[in-house]
Amino acid sequence: MTDHDIKHKLKERGFASPSWVWDTLKDGAETLRDETVESLVRFFDDHNIPPDVTKQILCEGFAQRSRPPISPLDIIKAVDALSKRKAEGREVKAVPIADVLLEVQGSLDKPLEPAVPTHILTLNDKLDGGFRPGELIFLAAGPGVGKSALAVLWAIASGEAGFPTLIISMEMMNEALARRALAQRGRVSASLIRRRELNQYHIERIVKASTELSRLPILLCDTAQTLDEVRSLCETHRNTLKFLVVDYLQLIGSDRTITERRHQVEHVSKALKGIAKSSRIPVLCLSAVKRPDKDKSLSMTSLRESGMLEHDADTILLLDRAVNASSATLILTKQRDGPTAKLDIEFEGKYVRFFEKGNDENERRLI
Repeated sequence: MTDHDIKHKLKERGFASPSWVWDTLKDGAETLRDETVESLVRFFDDHNIPPDVTKQILCEGFAQRSRPPISPLDIIKAVDALSKRKAEGREVKAVPIADVLLEVQGSLDKPLEPAVPTHILTLNDKLDGGFRPGELIFLAAGPGVGKSALAVLWAIASGEAGFPTLIISMEMMNEALARRALAQRGRVSASLIRRRELNQYHIERIVKASTELSRLPILLCDTAQTLDEVRSLCETHRNTLKFLVVDYLQLIGSDRTITERRHQVEHVSKALKGIAKSSRIPVLCLSAVKRPDKDKSLSMTSLRESGMLEHDADTILLLDRAVNASSATLILTKQRDGPTAKLDIEFEGKYVRFFEKGNDENERRLI
């Protein structure tokens, strides 16, 4: 690539490089080679030069002019490493506290970023409106308690509030999620829908519910199985996505080089926190819990596989319900900068839905 080509590629993007950048590209590096590569990669990234363009410019110009020449593989590794750190929310950059304080002061007279609400109004109050951008939220419960059903209800509430939402399910197929949503919204027995034992009344309710749900900005995915696939989906929809639901933590495939189960779960947890931070969206991740000892209730330490999960999370919610019981407790056991709480909610088994008595949007919609 000639000097003219490099200038043209940069100019196409409205980029005018300062003299030190141009001199370095033109002359290459003889000393502090790794540091020079890192500085150039970071500079291009800070100015929104795409990674593939950065690789081309550095490999075909700068690397060849360095003495001795720098391996293109080293350039590619440096660019990819920065991209990976950013995708995981691990971009390493120190900034003066004065700059941060100025940003905080400047934001005090501005409204808060909108929170993603749930359909449980008392919970929204406890969370100061709902789930906040950049937060990792765990919703944990034992098998069959209803955590997936509750997550679907929250995803629908998010969509109704205008937040584009993505549900990634490793456990349920898209069709099963859609049937559950229809049962919840249409007040039609989930088992009747599954068995297709429907009369005209049921059909009318399902059609009405389907019409309402179809208008919502909700995406479903039942094919992503690994952490990389989750990241890829978020990257694909990064310009619109405002809320991510992952069902569930212990089913996400991790780095194959990590052999110990506890470390795999910790790796996934930290990566999801990175997605929340880098994408500026709340990420709701469902999790299994350890069976509590007899006569002991669920607590933050009940999160299964790793004690590190309670450190990664900004908010932890535990769903406690006895088998076949209609009453349930939603325990807000951790909230950064906020109180803990216990909320009594109700479970309507045939419609697979949870609601708060007196504060049920679906109830008011049907009256």
